Amino acid sequence: VSRSADHSARYGGEEFCIILPETDHHGATVLAERIRSIVAGLRIPHRASGAAEYVTVSLGVVTVTCLPRDSAKSLVAMADIQLYRAKKEGRNRVAAEDRCDPVVAL
Repeated sequence: VSRSADHSARYGGEEFCIILPETDHHGATVLAERIRSIVAGLRIPHRASGAAEYVTVSLGVVTVTCLPRDSAKSLVAMADIQLYRAKKEGRNRVAAEDRCDPVVAL
């Protein structure tokens, strides 16, 4: 997260939210994968985890590249769905969804 318009914040116990204005689906997914790769590359021991020897991150990405009709709360809920999808599919990965209603994007 390097642009002045980008924002990151702790959202829950172990959850963070990153808001990337003016970023398309590809750009958001590439950044998420970069974050995942950097954290995995640090090889921080995670002795208390039964899931992995080292700390890893799973990331859920939702992008809205057309006229958004969703509230911030619903966008966070959709990103949360992607996060749990990433965890279900094996952790240490990115799951992403591009939210654009084709009827709206004329």
